Amino acid sequence: MQDVDRYLDELDQDPEIHAIKAQLTVLESQLRPLVSEEAWMLFLKWESLWAELAVLYVTRLYPQSDFNA
Repeated sequence: MQDVDRYLDELDQDPEIHAIKAQLTVLESQLRPLVSEEAWMLFLKWESLWAELAVLYVTRLYPQSDFNA
């Protein structure tokens, strides 16, 4: 698990990843006040499912790697 944490820390230093995360933060702060609490919760669930799907794709594409955290 420490290897995964270290790898994620390294990825967070990647300029492209850092830039996209910053854009996501700005977009979220702009979007949040525009929707109801119920709509926001639905959006967060949708976002969570996309993240789960991305993880499944990566773990299926690279089944022998140490990514399976």
